[in-house]
Amino acid sequence: MIVLKKESGQNDLLWNKLIANLVLIEGRLKDEVEK
Repeated sequence: MIVLKKESGQNDLLWNKLIANLVLIEGRLKDEVEK
């Protein structure tokens, strides 16, 4: 993680997209469980 951060910029955008996707997926899973 720290190694990737050294290259910053582009990688930060990729990490933000990955994290956003994980959050969305997690939210959907929680919705499914609550049904």
